[in-house]
Amino acid sequence: MGGMNRKTSHAVIPAKAGIHRRASVRHKGQTAIQTEPLFALYARYRSRWIPAFAGMTATVARGFLLFSFLLLAACGFHPVYGARDASSNSPVALDLNNIAIDNIPDRNGQMLRNDLIDRLYGKNRPLRPAFTLKVKLRNSEEDLGILANATATRSLLNMYGDYTLEDAKGKQLLSGSAHSVASFDRLDEMYGTVAARQDAYERTLHEVSEQIVNRLSLYFSEQNSG
Repeated sequence: MGGMNRKTSHAVIPAKAGIHRRASVRHKGQTAIQTEPLFALYARYRSRWIPAFAGMTATVARGFLLFSFLLLAACGFHPVYGARDASSNSPVALDLNNIAIDNIPDRNGQMLRNDLIDRLYGKNRPLRPAFTLKVKLRNSEEDLGILANATATRSLLNMYGDYTLEDAKGKQLLSGSAHSVASFDRLDEMYGTVAARQDAYERTLHEVSEQIVNRLSLYFSEQNSG
């Protein structure tokens, strides 16, 4: 009827990914161009191809990982810095279990020594150790976030562990320094600051212990392979 808008029928033709497809519908001498957005096409067809593709991808990935592990095992691969079973009978584990750890002064030194004991001794402590590990701790604290009234809101802790490994005759075999950094907040409540500071010390001591054991493992691994 005159004066009224005529409705135009729509037709949709599926599109390939990355483009729009157009459909022309003739209605009494007029042409209407309709466009279907990409997200609508994705929603229309994802239920058809995504499950099959995802299943295939997971299967291929599992097969590839299994093949990689078998290949590495056949080559005698083992992680030098990874977690080792301290109770195993591998040459490196036996050497680590044959190290005596000298006393380390102060409370932090005792905490570090206990951590080293847990890492080195998978079996009983050695009765006649062939090696001796000596560690000296040093640390520094740096104030950060200085306010206008010269009050620090945060501190940076640097922890160093200088270590030496000696044989039974006192000959130095290995030396180095382990370093760890941690920060902690200085709160208005004194107890909160003390707890945060102690946590930072424990974290750095744990990291220093891990670095020392990793370097000892690398040293004995090189000695055994040579």
